[in-house]
Amino acid sequence: MKDPSPRPDLELEPAPDAGGENLYATAPYPYQSLDEQGRFLYVNPAWCDLFGYGLEDVVGSSWPEYLDPRCRDLASDRFSGFKQSGRVTGYLFDVRHRDGLLIPIRLDGRISYLPDGAFERTHCFLIDMRPELKARQQLMESEEKYRSLLDRVQGGIWEIDRDGRSTYGNKALCDMLGVTEEEFLGSHMFDYMDERGIEMIKGHLARREQGIAEQHDHELIAKDGRRITVFFDTRPLFDEGGEYCGAIAEVLDVTDRRRMEKEDFHAQKLKSLGILAGGIAHDFNNLLQAMVGNLDLAELEVPRDSGLREYFRGIRRAAGRAGDLCRQMLAYAGRGEFEVEDFDLGLLVKEMAGLISVSLDKKARLVMDLSPSLPRVHGDVTQLRQVVMNLITNASEALGGEPGEIRVSVGTEPASEGSGPGQVVLTVQDTGCGMDPETQQRLFDPFFSTKFSGRGLGMAAVRGIVDSHRGTITVDSIPLQGTTVRVALPASTGTLDKAGDGLSDRAGAGAGEAPLVLIADDEEMVLRILGQMLNILGYRVLTAHDGDEALAIFRRAGGTLAAVLLDLTMPRMDGQEVFLAIQAADPQMPVVIFSGFPAEDIALRFPEPRPAAFLQKPFSLEGLKLVLGPLLGSRPTDGSSPG
Repeated sequence: MKDPSPRPDLELEPAPDAGGENLYATAPYPYQSLDEQGRFLYVNPAWCDLFGYGLEDVVGSSWPEYLDPRCRDLASDRFSGFKQSGRVTGYLFDVRHRDGLLIPIRLDGRISYLPDGAFERTHCFLIDMRPELKARQQLMESEEKYRSLLDRVQGGIWEIDRDGRSTYGNKALCDMLGVTEEEFLGSHMFDYMDERGIEMIKGHLARREQGIAEQHDHELIAKDGRRITVFFDTRPLFDEGGEYCGAIAEVLDVTDRRRMEKEDFHAQKLKSLGILAGGIAHDFNNLLQAMVGNLDLAELEVPRDSGLREYFRGIRRAAGRAGDLCRQMLAYAGRGEFEVEDFDLGLLVKEMAGLISVSLDKKARLVMDLSPSLPRVHGDVTQLRQVVMNLITNASEALGGEPGEIRVSVGTEPASEGSGPGQVVLTVQDTGCGMDPETQQRLFDPFFSTKFSGRGLGMAAVRGIVDSHRGTITVDSIPLQGTTVRVALPASTGTLDKAGDGLSDRAGAGAGEAPLVLIADDEEMVLRILGQMLNILGYRVLTAHDGDEALAIFRRAGGTLAAVLLDLTMPRMDGQEVFLAIQAADPQMPVVIFSGFPAEDIALRFPEPRPAAFLQKPFSLEGLKLVLGPLLGSRPTDGSSPG
């Protein structure tokens, strides 16, 4: 801190005729002159004003008499040194005012000598230190207040010098790094980073020297080894001369926030892939519908003993495998075909024990922990059996042929809100190779597989099945220690209506007349083949290429229609909108909804009122007949049914 006023000039020479008294009498600073024994020869008016004494009171008395008794021995020692060196600077003393008040002063002085070199007198200026000490105290209080304020800030404050060493860190920053303030001060930024982080921060520090402020994420390593993702809001610092002297940054711990952002991004990616997979499966099912329909019609045109039927069977098998592929894509999208019922998941796992044991590696030891009296789960037994087998097969592969344990347990957890049926939890734990964080992050990606390292087979489909059952799946894994997969499914509160419930009955258009059926689909290929299939089954057909056209035909045809078949996804008006309009006009009209999506998925869009039936593409001639027969009454066909 600078002195509150300029220092007096000690080089002023006293007037030879009066010991300098005339010269110093008008000086604005307190001045005193002592003889060789430390007795006062002269003090100027400024000195008398500061300490409250008169000149006649002081001259001849000893300098130490006016000091705080605690300073007198020090003053004697310093006076001896002063006489030896001939000059002093910055001596600090407490001088007693006439009223008893101690006044802190700073003393600067020199000695003048006679022509023969003998001691003549001292010439000393005194500066009242009270203004400076008050300013220092105010500064300290301000700094303490500022420090207290910074210590209450939730985020960290980090100040470094030009070399990257820490000159200040508030409590939040020290807590974040797991160090004390003493450990932190003087430490280098690099002490909290790995090699990759050091290289990155070097570039940032170079930009600070150029005067560039920045905001960026960085990874720090705490004293206990924890890795922390932080957000730096940094600006450079410059001294009075404009030279770079360091930087200061606000440091926010964003570890949890960034993790949640990554999880959300991953979830959005999976959702997008699910939508894509579902859309592909839907369109592919339309193509399969045309293939299967044409195949059924072709089989009706050839004799039963024709050699062509063997080729037809090969085509049907290929179409069946293509349909399986579509169902797998729909399972990944969480829209797989359901045959739902209430069942005991623990009993299901127990019944699979024999099959599970056969699928395990011979060196694997299987341990089952199945809680009795479990709540039932509402879902598709076949799909959840696939989930169990998939997880256990993966656990076996993770052992890599080495001895290890696979523990399968089924238990319960209460509802998070404290009410409701809670959850049934399936846990599969192995002591195998485990997974690193990167593998865990991509585990449910359908385009990523680690089959050869023992993890990841079919996990995308598993995720889709669990999601479609409104469940959750979590994976915890440590490399070289093992993996735990946890599937939580909501316990059943009752049985849902199955797709196709609430079918209505409708008689034919008239005695001896083939029933008239309206069919609507925006795919010309599908529309044509479905029309032909209906003709083969003995129905008359009206066709519409979109929802608007279907509704217009329905209004014109009036009561002559026996049933309406609607594709769910159509332009202008979709199948659901057309169905509701038909219901408003004629609640007894049988309406069948068909789609490339599963019937159970379609049914969820129709709480009440419900269509007469749902059909999932591709459906065969026989499948169409089984749906329409109960609705409209079976009619003989001229051709043979496909076989």
